[in-house]
Amino acid sequence: MRYLIALLFLLSTSIASANTGNDFVSEQAVPINSLMITISTLIGLALFGGGISDIAKNGKMPQQYPMANAAAKMFTGTLMLSLNVIYSIFVNTTTGGSAINNSALAIEGSSLMTSGYSKIQNSSLGMYLPEQTVEIIFSMIFLVGLYSFISGIYSLKDLGTIGQGGNQQSPVKKSIVHIVAGMIAMNIVDFSCIVGTTIGIPQICGS
Repeated sequence: MRYLIALLFLLSTSIASANTGNDFVSEQAVPINSLMITISTLIGLALFGGGISDIAKNGKMPQQYPMANAAAKMFTGTLMLSLNVIYSIFVNTTTGGSAINNSALAIEGSSLMTSGYSKIQNSSLGMYLPEQTVEIIFSMIFLVGLYSFISGIYSLKDLGTIGQGGNQQSPVKKSIVHIVAGMIAMNIVDFSCIVGTTIGIPQICGS
């Protein structure tokens, strides 16, 4: 995770001086965003297919291909193939919404990119940083959050290994941490506004 953050930071600083915020989002962030989702889909297909294959092999070699591993792979594969739906459900749970957005993880349509700057333009961040720079910062935060969210879902593939070979560590806690961290990052402005209002600092979202 720290290597990805360092890479994205270096990428943003090298491009920020040459491109406007809109250029960076459309020419750099959007392709990276699409690539991450595409790779996640391929991983989901591989996991689901691997789970089915393990079920077929379980009859002949149950020790090498336990049913728990197969079920965990298929479950995680299904989640990886439904990331937009899963993310929408999590967001709806916290906001009280009900709509399922099949493009929820698309950076160009996210609330962070469409309305994030308008919420903080009167804050200290918005007052001292131009909109283009803020858009670049937001896009990098969104991508890091997306990576964390995907990593949290992917780590559930190890559910089937609990109790095998002396492994007693459940991946659920790690998964929850990554998922929550990713959701906070992808909704960093809304989260900051909620925190600011709760602790009595409304200026964090502007006045």
